[in-house]
Amino acid sequence: MKTKSKNLDRLPKHWSHQRKLLNELLLNTDAYKENVKKGLPFFTLEELKALNSKFKSGITWNEIDAKLSQKGMIFKKATFRKYIQEKKIPQAIGYRATKKGREAFYPSSTIGHINFIQYIYRIADNEIISEILDALSEETINVKEAIEENIDSGNLRESVFYYLRGMSFPDDDIEEAIEDVLQDDPEFKDLVFVKLKEIYKNFNDKFNEWESLLTDYEIPISNQK
Repeated sequence: MKTKSKNLDRLPKHWSHQRKLLNELLLNTDAYKENVKKGLPFFTLEELKALNSKFKSGITWNEIDAKLSQKGMIFKKATFRKYIQEKKIPQAIGYRATKKGREAFYPSSTIGHINFIQYIYRIADNEIISEILDALSEETINVKEAIEENIDSGNLRESVFYYLRGMSFPDDDIEEAIEDVLQDDPEFKDLVFVKLKEIYKNFNDKFNEWESLLTDYEIPISNQK
């Protein structure tokens, strides 16, 4: 069990470019296709594409549960919630009104993420995981995408705004993300930090100038509504 849990810990975040590539690589392996042919309760690539199309506006837990049950996959709601908390699968993207109140709905890719995790947990061994992780080394990603995958918001601009305000969160620290992504490229990392500090300095200089403009200009208090 510990080995299987470690396999899950090795997986990239569900929103990352790496996870998407990893999932595609897994679905196209001969071993995966063979296991599906044998009747193991996992989805084919074609089935997942059809589900993504059918539920492109979002999918509820009840719909997820129904599709997993049809496939013969046992997946409890408690596990579903646990995986969301651990950020292994996407969280809700909205709510729909129902006769009983409201119901959360999730991205159409959610079943694909569950399928991927369940296969890794129940079937794949360390050798298979290492093989598909090694395959990722042949892929490339630009630094912007890499940084966004290392921040909780997933948005570079938003994290820079936090930086400008002097705010930092454990999973959304832009400086920490840059350090992690560019730790093996110190020269480019230094350049990125120089440019980031220029943004910070220019913003604050311009803001102070603008603030002084507002502070130095007085209007009658009676103008206030």
